Amino acid sequence: MLNTTDGKVQQTLLTANNPLTQYTLGETTIFPIKAEDGTDLYARMITPPNMDKNKKYPVVVYVYGGPHVQLVTNSWLGGANLWMHLMAQKGYIVFTLDSRGSGDRGQAFEQATFRQLGTVEMQDQLRGVEHLKSLPYVDAERLGVHGWSFGGFMTTSLMTRHPDVFKVGVAGGPVID
Repeated sequence: MLNTTDGKVQQTLLTANNPLTQYTLGETTIFPIKAEDGTDLYARMITPPNMDKNKKYPVVVYVYGGPHVQLVTNSWLGGANLWMHLMAQKGYIVFTLDSRGSGDRGQAFEQATFRQLGTVEMQDQLRGVEHLKSLPYVDAERLGVHGWSFGGFMTTSLMTRHPDVFKVGVAGGPVID
């Protein structure tokens, strides 16, 4: 749409068909979780289509947690990609939390990890896990973690520093020394 400077629609340039009409997507919710210091951390959860809240579901925690990236957004699909929705269709809850250090929340939020990468953002991810474990439909014995690049570093760090939390981890292209 082409809008005037006062926000009124002047002309519709294109009306596109929704490419996902033939698919059943799970519900995507975006909500805040409090960090240990009271900071709001934005989380996204995608649940399986036709989810039965009386059952327990395994969870894939998709993590990045590093500088300059924001995964949870108030945009189409909540910023999620279609792979996450595929995992939900296969019966997983897919959870993502933008921890302190991630982008687009201001300088103080992003620099919370300055000279201490892998500490504050790890605490935040574990707060997300605490939230998940508080939900009656989450199978706390079947939590997995997955991430790429800095998310691979976070996956490896979470698996080695907190081996009792996640059943499995997949670290893609981890930033490791």
